[in-house]
Amino acid sequence: MQTKDAAKGRWPEIYGHFGFQIIVNKHQVCPMCDRKGSSGIRIHDKTGNGDWICVCGNGTGLSLLIESTGLPFAEIAKQVDEIIGNKPDRTLKPKLTGIPKKIAATSKPINGTWSEYYLKERGIINLPTMSVHHCDSVPYFNENGQKVGNYEAMVATVTDALTLEILQQHITYLDGSKKIYRKVRNITDVDYKVPVIRLMDAEKTLGIAEGIETALSVHDKYDVKCWSTINSGFMKRFRAPKGVTKLYIFADNDSSATGHAAAFECARANISAKNDVSDVVVMWPDELGDFNDLDDKDNICHWSFSK
Repeated sequence: MQTKDAAKGRWPEIYGHFGFQIIVNKHQVCPMCDRKGSSGIRIHDKTGNGDWICVCGNGTGLSLLIESTGLPFAEIAKQVDEIIGNKPDRTLKPKLTGIPKKIAATSKPINGTWSEYYLKERGIINLPTMSVHHCDSVPYFNENGQKVGNYEAMVATVTDALTLEILQQHITYLDGSKKIYRKVRNITDVDYKVPVIRLMDAEKTLGIAEGIETALSVHDKYDVKCWSTINSGFMKRFRAPKGVTKLYIFADNDSSATGHAAAFECARANISAKNDVSDVVVMWPDELGDFNDLDDKDNICHWSFSK
């Protein structure tokens, strides 16, 4: 049985082994942000999955253990399995199957392809050094499941930021150097997954932005290694991997404030988390748009945080 399923209803026991005092439906000191009183963590276990909520975030028992200990999911799952006597199926499953597997098998470097021309048209100077490839023929299906046709495409591998697990593919369908469709194949909605597109190797200083083009523009303008979180929802989930001490969050400046909300939630979570991050800087364009739209790299606003 999978760890999450086996642990259902057994969270008081599991939490106890990690040294947490469980007071259901009452506030207590948060193991991540150290807030207490009415601002502290409250474990309500509504679904039997160790559910919790705090000013610094919310999630299930697995996400709480991951964020409070700084350990990767695989290690937390192993410890939880030992506590409850679960024997999960550890048989390795193929990471990509069906059409995604075929796409991966026929992909090639983007140099000299329409994917490169597309990025150049978007003003990108330095191409991604990893995760992004070109495929000459990718089937596109509309929302009704009907095949529209086959197109050339820029294909990016989506992985978990902490475990390197391959989650899915991000596909930008192209007609020459013009984008015609964009699609992220379904990613299992599990709260401990942290989907990202690793466009380049991480260093002690790492940046994140929503879109691929935005992240690459950031790298061009500020010489900061930058990853794509794909969208604002996944940006909220982002937790910096081990070794990253300074995190830059490059937010979209949109009229709905969605970009700002995601960026500041991500900043708060990483400052509160027990990881290696000591400083977080949130940056955004002074005018509406993203960093790919930005003409003057100094026309920005920023806010800094530290532990």
